[in-house]
Amino acid sequence: MQADFWDVRKSNTEDKAYLIENGDVEYISTSIGFSVVVRAFYDGGWGVVSSNYDRKTEDLLKDAIRLAKISSKKANKTFLKRYETYTTPKNCLIGKMSEEEEEISLLKEIERSSRVDKRVASTRIDYKSTKLDMVYYSDDLNEEFYEMERTRYSIVVLSKDGNEHQFGSERDYIIGGSEILDGEKPYLLAKKAALTSLDLLNASSPPSGMKDVILDQNLGGVFIHEAVGHATEADLILAGNSILKDKIGEKIGSLLVNVYDDPSMKEYGHYPFDDEGIRPERRLLIKDGILVGNIHNRETASLMHGKPGNGRAEVGDVPIPRMSNTYIKNGDMNMDELLEMIGNGVYLCGSRGGEVNTGEGIFHFNAEKGYIIKDGEIGNMIKDVSLSGDTLTILKNIIGVGNDLKINGGYCGKDGQIVPVGSGSPHIAIKSVIVGGE
Repeated sequence: MQADFWDVRKSNTEDKAYLIENGDVEYISTSIGFSVVVRAFYDGGWGVVSSNYDRKTEDLLKDAIRLAKISSKKANKTFLKRYETYTTPKNCLIGKMSEEEEEISLLKEIERSSRVDKRVASTRIDYKSTKLDMVYYSDDLNEEFYEMERTRYSIVVLSKDGNEHQFGSERDYIIGGSEILDGEKPYLLAKKAALTSLDLLNASSPPSGMKDVILDQNLGGVFIHEAVGHATEADLILAGNSILKDKIGEKIGSLLVNVYDDPSMKEYGHYPFDDEGIRPERRLLIKDGILVGNIHNRETASLMHGKPGNGRAEVGDVPIPRMSNTYIKNGDMNMDELLEMIGNGVYLCGSRGGEVNTGEGIFHFNAEKGYIIKDGEIGNMIKDVSLSGDTLTILKNIIGVGNDLKINGGYCGKDGQIVPVGSGSPHIAIKSVIVGGE
């Protein structure tokens, strides 16, 4: 069968999920799935065939090659770099297994522990575990396979006092299984979510205008992922939708800024090989404020003379350049030193979403909560607070980087595909940021 390149990706999945709200089990869900995706590349054109049935691979490949030849007639002619054959030992990252009844009982206890005050009006906890059995082979790589389990839960607490109501939330994500529910951590997070919601009932409205700020590890990680990481994804650069287009080798941030993407870390965005069979390796994106790298799949690496390894896809879909575990490297300052540096400003914590325009390089993020910083001390809590600005200015205005890196798990959506990721940061101090209400 004639093609410049072809590959096959087979995935078996097992999912289970629970939702418990106000002490009641709202749903229990289990599912299994299978998909196979076959791609062929011919003279600049791609052909892709997918199926949820275990059809003969040879038949799917014939269809993919036929489609590739049709698409090549309209494609911009390019090449696809080939890679040396290697064999990866089987990776098995499966966590602790527990009975359904035991897991639900633990989740009920955890949810119940968040009811710390009569003003707590509503509580919910949702839990999901996904096992993935992946097989990949291509015309330039031997067969590779791995098993991996990812598990996460989130706790949301609503508190009310008169007409005022506020939410608090906490979550945890691991590579593993039901051991995520072991020990004190889930109960501490449940209590923390409740206390956040209660404290926000009495919080003040935020100041507005240009402020010096400290971002916690959660919000700092969101900034690095959303505003910086996406802008380094090569498909967005090629499409002209990134503020970082044609900026390799240019200074885009302060000397304190060093950003990595590392799929080899055993954090939530980890994978033994990407969805194009490439081994993971830590990738330096920004070094001492200078842009030095982009995030590539096989195709964009061939077009831009980069290194692949971040070709990722939702099960049954086509790999595109995606982040894995993206973070800003630790600095050498502790929290007290950062507070002293800021003096008077705002400390912003957690994330409640926002929006980013990677093409224009502007963003708006909502924090879960904040605190006034006065004379280098953390003061009163503020609520409904946001920050906004343009990415390149913020990167250049980073004046302090903490030594307490933390990576949080989550999911990232792009082009209709959702993949697991990690995003992280130490506490970071930034001068002259626009702060206001949501």
